[in-house]
Amino acid sequence: MTPHMGQGANQGFEDVCELVHRLLPPLLLLSSSTVNKNSFNHNNTRENDDNDGCDHNHNNHRTNMISQACHEYGIVRRQRVLPIHSRSRQNSVQSNTFDKDSAATPFLRRNYTTSFQDWLYEWKPPMTVTTTL
Repeated sequence: MTPHMGQGANQGFEDVCELVHRLLPPLLLLSSSTVNKNSFNHNNTRENDDNDGCDHNHNNHRTNMISQACHEYGIVRRQRVLPIHSRSRQNSVQSNTFDKDSAATPFLRRNYTTSFQDWLYEWKPPMTVTTTL
């Protein structure tokens, strides 16, 4: 994020909110559905175990769920960050190319539309519904 909109920290907070929203549900689901490693079948070997102590089906499912959540996060964040970054780059060009007469008013030339300002400043974090385990 270029520094000409003051959005670096705000975008960081939005990133955290989106990551928690995307990753918390699969992590809670997976933590509540872990395979009991002490359960043995009739052959006195662990269920879903290939003698290395890992439940590979469970690990693959965990990896797929987390990968999907990260993929969704990337899509959502790109849709939000690209317009902000583009506007910030425009501001950088404007701020770095002013002349002597306009040196005192570079910020006045940033004509943000009301809809852009509303979109930027009225962002609300997604709601993550969790249950107590």
